[in-house]
Formats: sequence, structure tokens, C-alpha cells
Amino acid sequence: MKRSAKNPNWTKWVVTDRIVTYASPVYVSERVGIKPKELHIFYQDTGKAMRMFGVALTEMSTLIIVAVDELHGAAGAYDPVDNTVKYIWDRDNVLPEERLGVIIHEMWHRRQAYDAVREGWTITHENKSAYIAWLAEKCRKRMERLGVTDAE
Repeated sequence: MKRSAKNPNWTKWVVTDRIVTYASPVYVSERVGIKPKELHIFYQDTGKAMRMFGVALTEMSTLIIVAVDELHGAAGAYDPVDNTVKYIWDRDNVLPEERLGVIIHEMWHRRQAYDAVREGWTITHENKSAYIAWLAEKCRKRMERLGVTDAE
């Protein structure tokens, strides 16, 4: 399921098939023709990025591979409410290093949610805006500590 950035109450269902050969849930949109080896690379790279950020593999997100138009212009999206990450499958237009950059970016969001839960948060649809505001303030303070300021 996706939510529109302009209207978070709007949802669109993505019809998927569950791939049962993985320890954690992996789904592929019925509109995506991805080879098993290519799917395995997504799964492995997601695990590597999680380890890179210190998140245990037992906390693996649900992976959903979707068609380009099923993610509204983004290459990936992480949802902290249900610990789900969606990646687009676009062999013709996304280079492997770009794909890896997207995986690392989304797993950074996973790390942020992991830290929030460890600090006592239970992230829900009802408090997701409060979580984002809390996270933005936490990041702003970190940027200040690092000496990063608004520059023109």
C-alpha cells in the first residue's frame, strides 16, 4: 500500500506475490519481472546496509519490489510504521551503483526508526507526524553540533 505525499489519506494497493525463500518477508509486484538472482542482490545489499548502520538482521524490513509508476517518482521508500521498504525495479534506467545508493539511503531511515524504538517510541500511523518532527529536531541538533549551518 502506498500513501500520497500530497494526501496521506489516499492509498493505492500494489498487488504482490510473496517470495517464500527468504527468512524475512519479500514481495514482488505482479507488474515486475525480476529474475531470482536480481532479487537476491536487493535482499543481500539491504542486509549489508543494515549491518553497516548497526541494525541486526533480525530486524530486517519487509522488502517490496515495485514497478516505477507504483512509487510516484521515488526510487525507494521506507515506512517506519510497518518497517517496510519499497524499491523500484527499473533495470533499463537505474545503474547498479544508483540502486545501491537508494538501498543505503532507505536503510539509514531504517536505522533512525530503530534508534527511535530503542528510545521508547512506538511508531504508528497516528503519531508518525510527531515522530518525523522529533526526528527532524534531533537531526537539526546534530547538524548544529557538527557545525553545519544554513548557508546561502
